Amino acid sequence: MNRKEPRSGQRHAGWRRTPLVLAGIAVVALAATAGAASGGGSDDRDEDRPRTGPARNIILLIGDGMGVTHIDAARTRYYGAAGALNMERMPALGQVRTWAVEERSTKPDYVTDSASAGTAWSSGVKTYNNAIGKDAFGRDVPTIMEQARLRGSVRGT
Repeated sequence: MNRKEPRSGQRHAGWRRTPLVLAGIAVVALAATAGAASGGGSDDRDEDRPRTGPARNIILLIGDGMGVTHIDAARTRYYGAAGALNMERMPALGQVRTWAVEERSTKPDYVTDSASAGTAWSSGVKTYNNAIGKDAFGRDVPTIMEQARLRGSVRGT
């Protein structure tokens, strides 16, 4: 990094956070490209030709707390404005805007935490902050993994 270390005894609020954000982006990018780097399988099909039919595998990578600004910052830092991160070169990308809801209500709570965001991502159901696997009214909600298990799908942990 080109930034100067803070002098002894000085603290800068972003100093500790920035490397963690970039490390998180790097982990996601490495995980997302690991299959491509290792050959990705044994079939001999033309890699430039799009695959048709249902997906055989799905890998869901969630950058908790990572927004478009974090991705833009990493791209600009490492590849410049015209560059692209490996995760941006994947054939399918997604993003979600999420917010929590107030407990026992459907009223939006615009500040969300990781528990409610994770529940929304994993189940498709919004919930209140600090709730994991519950809807806004405290009822259990099945996750994508639980639904896949019930269908007999193979899944990782």
